[in-house]
Amino acid sequence: YYKAADYVTKNGLLSGDKAYTFGASKALTRAQVAQALYNLAGQPKTKLTDSFSDVPVTHQARTAIAWAEKTGIMEGVGGGKFSPDRSVTRQEAATLLTRQRKLSGEDTAADSSIVKQFTDGGTIADWAAAGVAYCAKTGLVQDKPGKVFAPKSTITRAEMAVLSVKSYNKLVENKGTETNRKTATGTVTDCKTMQNGDIFLTMTASGSSLSLFGVKGKVTAKYNGQTIALSDIKTGDTVKVTYEGQYMSSITV
Repeated sequence: YYKAADYVTKNGLLSGDKAYTFGASKALTRAQVAQALYNLAGQPKTKLTDSFSDVPVTHQARTAIAWAEKTGIMEGVGGGKFSPDRSVTRQEAATLLTRQRKLSGEDTAADSSIVKQFTDGGTIADWAAAGVAYCAKTGLVQDKPGKVFAPKSTITRAEMAVLSVKSYNKLVENKGTETNRKTATGTVTDCKTMQNGDIFLTMTASGSSLSLFGVKGKVTAKYNGQTIALSDIKTGDTVKVTYEGQYMSSITV
């Protein structure tokens, strides 16, 4: 898992457990999963809420939790609480990741019977079968030795690191599913450039919000006819983008 841990920390997808320590074998909490999925989405701007009494304004994952609730990726546990420190099971993680991938515009349909390939497939909850099937189909979540999925085991930080890298690479490799490119002109409301040069951009165009992704080397950016770095694009810029699905091919500032 070392390479995955190094990658996710360098690219801001998953932080270490504490300074100079990744905490690979530690169980991942609901707050940490929300943060990891929020990071994978490019950390879009999100209106903060006071939905959960156990998520104070000082909580470091407050924005991520608000985003996860707003998008429907995660819900509270009842009684106005989120239980941010509760651990997450492998079947829960598969379900949450599938929701995040669907939000990104990916077709997450998968035959639930795929879970039968696991020797403990019968113990996977009905509500988690579709998510586990998608993750198994795409190779995002792997089984344990002996074709065991271990749905009720907690997911570790090391497993989440590997999962995050695979999900991010899948996003990079995806070419979009639409047959015709589209263009949109509007104002950048949020922009984040990853350490590796890829870019997440949210813009408002014709009253609608677009969340788009650009791969370094596969998307060009220009200002006054001159090529600029993706990192030169800032919030508030007026841009014209050419895109297919969620994926940009050009940006003109």
